Amino acid sequence: TLSSSSAASDVYKRQQPTPEALAAAAGLELAPPPPPDEQLATIISPSLAPAVAQSLHAAGGDHPCALVFCNKAVHADALAAGLRLHGLRAATYHRAVPRAERESALRALSRERAPGDDDDVPIVLVCTDAAARGLDLPAVEHVVHAEFAQNAVSFLHRSGRVGRAGRAGRVTCLYTRDDAELVAQLRAAMDAGAALEPVFSRRRSFRKRIRRARDGEAAAVAAARPPP
Repeated sequence: TLSSSSAASDVYKRQQPTPEALAAAAGLELAPPPPPDEQLATIISPSLAPAVAQSLHAAGGDHPCALVFCNKAVHADALAAGLRLHGLRAATYHRAVPRAERESALRALSRERAPGDDDDVPIVLVCTDAAARGLDLPAVEHVVHAEFAQNAVSFLHRSGRVGRAGRAGRVTCLYTRDDAELVAQLRAAMDAGAALEPVFSRRRSFRKRIRRARDGEAAAVAAARPPP
């Protein structure tokens, strides 16, 4: 049973006019909401989807068959939406996607592509680390780390989705300024055939050092600025 105050609040909420009703009363017309993909794509950096699309086209022409990894499910959804806006057939794979949809996307990605029947095949699968292990996808030619892996195990498992059974493959890592030093250390470790785990374990200290450097730059600029 609702108390009188709760009941009054409940009735008040139900009687609140909608934005459409308010606009109509004022003689205004609301702009239509953007399409779902455009709404989703705003969650991530506006430069990410174009960078991934460019990487996919450079590696696979007009028909890239690729896995694109993000660190969060919401980022995977947003990036897939952004890639669709760039004309790529993109689906998502993470644990929040219903199992039937995940299985359908995997079947589409796994089947052999033919010139006459590939228009409805989602040939770019934007995923989280849920797709980094246990999947056999021999058709995948390209793995893109759209967001840098959080640890060496994830990095290696993501990258290991290509080049299986003697097939050729490509791995692309997109990174920001914050990860530049980490990338340099990873390259050095791979060139030397050294383990990657110690490099990832220093990732937090890399970022702290970068933040301190940026704070120092900002302070220097502020000190050099003439007083108003």
